[in-house]
Amino acid sequence: MVEKRDLSRDFLFVKKESKKAQLAIFVIVALVLVAGVVIFFIVRQSVQTEVIPQDLKPVYEYFTSCIEYQSEGLIQDMESRGGYLEMPDFEAGSPYMPFSNQLNFLGFGVPYWSYVSGNGFQKEQIPTINHMQDDLGNAIARDVDRCNFDQFRERGYSIELTESRSAVTKISEHNVEVSLNAPIKISKGNQSITMNSHKVSIKTELGGLYNSAKNIYLKQKEGMIFENFTVDTLYMYAPVTGVELTCSPKVWSPYNVSNILMNALAANFANIKSEGNYYQLNNNLNKYFVKDFGTKDSVNFLVMENWPHKIEISPVDGNLMIAQPVGTQEGLGILGFCYVPYHFVYNLAFPVLVQVYRNSEVFQFPVGVVIKNNRPPQPGEDDAVVGSESDVCRYKNTQMTVNTYDAKLRPISADIYFKCLDTTCRIGKSVGGTLTEKFPQCINGYIIAKSEDYAQKKIIASTNYEGTVDLILDKKYELTLKVLVNGRETNDNTIVIFDGGEEGFTSMYPQQRTIKISEGLYNVSVQSFSKTSISLASKTVNQCVDVPEVGIASMFGFDSTTKNCFDVTIPSQTLNEAFSAGGQTDGVYIFGSDLEKSKVMIINVPEISRPATLEDIQKNYEAYDSNQVEVSFI
Repeated sequence: MVEKRDLSRDFLFVKKESKKAQLAIFVIVALVLVAGVVIFFIVRQSVQTEVIPQDLKPVYEYFTSCIEYQSEGLIQDMESRGGYLEMPDFEAGSPYMPFSNQLNFLGFGVPYWSYVSGNGFQKEQIPTINHMQDDLGNAIARDVDRCNFDQFRERGYSIELTESRSAVTKISEHNVEVSLNAPIKISKGNQSITMNSHKVSIKTELGGLYNSAKNIYLKQKEGMIFENFTVDTLYMYAPVTGVELTCSPKVWSPYNVSNILMNALAANFANIKSEGNYYQLNNNLNKYFVKDFGTKDSVNFLVMENWPHKIEISPVDGNLMIAQPVGTQEGLGILGFCYVPYHFVYNLAFPVLVQVYRNSEVFQFPVGVVIKNNRPPQPGEDDAVVGSESDVCRYKNTQMTVNTYDAKLRPISADIYFKCLDTTCRIGKSVGGTLTEKFPQCINGYIIAKSEDYAQKKIIASTNYEGTVDLILDKKYELTLKVLVNGRETNDNTIVIFDGGEEGFTSMYPQQRTIKISEGLYNVSVQSFSKTSISLASKTVNQCVDVPEVGIASMFGFDSTTKNCFDVTIPSQTLNEAFSAGGQTDGVYIFGSDLEKSKVMIINVPEISRPATLEDIQKNYEAYDSNQVEVSFI
């Protein structure tokens, strides 16, 4: 008879045995983990001791200090180059805009964060923090080769540094972490070790300075701080718009005005401060120079007169800015006084270098400032800001040959331009007298040649088909100018205008006694102003004007006006100079042979009268049209 088994007891037994097995496994795993941790630390300590043996430590310590030294130098370079080490591809400027995409500062290029390209388009090239980290890492990995181990090799060390290496950097507010993967094998005697990765931490303000610089740039861009400040300086230091009570023309030299303006910009930009606690206001006037740039760091703004810049002034007559008086013309004697209104239009372009300081570190970047027609560019004018070459200049597909000669048919070098409608494109230079280059297609455009010491020459040319154009440039001769009144040399202020030829000119005599002139047909006019003292008393003039009436009649289209009268008070004035001699002559041809053999040009004009009253001045201007100018040479 088979014994009956208690299956429930078997199951309980198996269950108990299973629990014991599981507990045993957990205990074994725990022991293995504990043993592994213990072995890891033991081996790690042993490996560390073996990794850098005492005899090999000096070499490795030098290597890590070299990495740190090279990194510090690269960080300084990055700060001085606006966040760049690998420079953007170079873009040249042009006659339309003086900027390239880099500012030459103390012999090295600093990429602009904002600039206007040579063809007139606004561009930005601001590095991101990721770009800076990659740029810095690549440079550190590359510059490891500069670590010089000769001193150790002379002491018997063998050092092998692999060419395959890479670096990762992390730029923070106050430091830069560098992780360099560059296997280096150091051996001496029977000791040898290879280290693959190396980490250094550099204390630097690169990250914080970059953040401040970006805040400054964004504040400047949003508020057009530099542009508005430039407009203020323009109106303060240069003749822009105004009226002066005088009967003599007002004359300025564009060259002098440009120099004064650039000097003023350099001085005034140097006084701009960012709101912070690194300076103190001396008086309320200084508050004008304090701007909100969104940073507490010290900031400096540099403008240098010798940096590439552009100042265009219009209108300019020859080489002078002239404003003519009103009140001396025939029929205007009723005014009873003279005044000179003037309005000049300026286009400016120049760089500003922004320098941000923290402790002993400086981060700098340049921006291009542009003023168009006396004001900052308005919204919607971001493209083609100033002097854009437009699409005409971009598509050059007709090959032309241009030959340039002097009057004796000797080849000369000249800069060649092509003008189509209102767009002028620079083509190139006729080196040795010949240029073969592609031109934009245009019917009845102008090919223009410019060369130093020669008058500009232009010729009508259609560039729809290939061809050859020859231009003969007239030489400019430098002569001494002598102005005579009734045969006697005068030192009175005199305006001499030669209008015509390839290039006319205007001279303010006696301040300007040297002129450059080429052969050609000119209209010559001379106005001389003698010293005088004419007092004009203050008086009140009643003037009336017809003003349209507002009412039912005007609603139905009937014109109805009423007189509106008011008094105009003219202040008293004293005239210190007045027109006393001069004349004009049409169609005087000046031959190159006369210019070549002469040293002095003599201008002789008749004296009209020394005015004592305003009526005398008006009579002199009436006689001016009939007086002749004599031109001779010695």
